[in-house]
Amino acid sequence: MKWLQHIFKGSKKSGQELNQKEPFVISTEPDEPLAGCKICWLAVKGESPEEIIRGIGMNKECEVNWVSANAYVRKNDKVFVTPSIKGYVFLINMPDPEEIQESLAKWAMQFEEIQYFASHRVEELSCWIKYVNGERKRRYYYCGAQGNVMWDDGLLTEEEKELGLINLPDTSYGGEETDWDSLTFPNEELVIDLAEKWGANPFFECYQLDNSTGMICTKERFTV
Repeated sequence: MKWLQHIFKGSKKSGQELNQKEPFVISTEPDEPLAGCKICWLAVKGESPEEIIRGIGMNKECEVNWVSANAYVRKNDKVFVTPSIKGYVFLINMPDPEEIQESLAKWAMQFEEIQYFASHRVEELSCWIKYVNGERKRRYYYCGAQGNVMWDDGLLTEEEKELGLINLPDTSYGGEETDWDSLTFPNEELVIDLAEKWGANPFFECYQLDNSTGMICTKERFTV
């Protein structure tokens, strides 16, 4: 969907504009883990970033620290692969939900557990998907700006219930029988809270981790 590409990747530039960009200085000096908002990310259960990079089929470009990566991946449509953090390797700046759904199903056959999240405060966009042992346990995708619930599959997880997400808008949302007062609308904070309860909090500052670096990788081979 072109509007999603604009949300997550920004407007496209001409070749001349791209060539006129100032060189981006990448640092490999280890620094404190950090994360941003308005982004899509994947958490893969595992201890080896190298194994996950190979399994997903990405091409490595260079080692980079967190501050450099946070700016670079957004401007250049790349993925930042983190070290393993509390048993999960994070892939930050993934494609939008509809673009990546087929690839998720394929990757889920290779890893014990994968979790995908997307959030964008301005567009009121929230998405979460969880696979365990190749089976999709939960998939939910809501965009308030479009007034749509694209996906609502699988049983509500215990963690969603704990967060009070028992009356989310479903695929019938917006009809004449919608009980607006009873609905709980997802938002960026709830997406982060659910990621934490599922065991893969992308706000790494809370872990008090040592300084580290990760790897910049390409997205070219993502689609099935």
